[in-house]
Amino acid sequence: MILWNDINIMLKQSDNNINVNKKNNVNNTLEKMGINEISTLGQVIINTSGIIVDNIVRVFANGDEIESKNIYNYNLELQNSFGNMKIIIADDIFGGLFAINNGAFQSKIGDIWYFAPDSLDWESLDINYSEFIAWVSSKNFNEFYSLFKWSNFYHDIKGIKYNQGILIYPFLWSKECNIETADKKIVPINELTSLNLEYINKLK
Repeated sequence: MILWNDINIMLKQSDNNINVNKKNNVNNTLEKMGINEISTLGQVIINTSGIIVDNIVRVFANGDEIESKNIYNYNLELQNSFGNMKIIIADDIFGGLFAINNGAFQSKIGDIWYFAPDSLDWESLDINYSEFIAWVSSKNFNEFYSLFKWSNFYHDIKGIKYNQGILIYPFLWSKECNIETADKKIVPINELTSLNLEYINKLK
């Protein structure tokens, strides 16, 4: 049986800057999504409103829509664009998305896939949700985003909110993008997601 206490200890012991937002609302998110309460995902949802890692990745849970997104509501919002055969479980400030494969990809059900803003494509991470939570707590997390950071990175993203992202131009997927000299602008995350979708349709 997976208990929140074990997950919480791992997050607290991480060298990464992890902010666990406490659950402050009651709803039937688990029931709506058909998620087992004693799974890692179930425990995260019923015990938190969300988890923020290094102010870069936002792990969705039982959000209040004021300081964090509700995982069920956000998946409904993104279904028209990304389909309903996956469960989007986190995003990042660059417009990336993390999703559990539920039949959308030709891989094991339950595997985590990443929508990469530097390729505009889905990429398998070859891990499950429990391993994903362990990954955001590990040193490998920083290595994953090393090419997306610039010299003043943490200063520039300090005030970014749960529903915002950072628009980088030239775009991350562009050959002309130099992350150090590129223009950066904080925008609503939905605007960044829509922009990525627009260019997927143009380029593919």
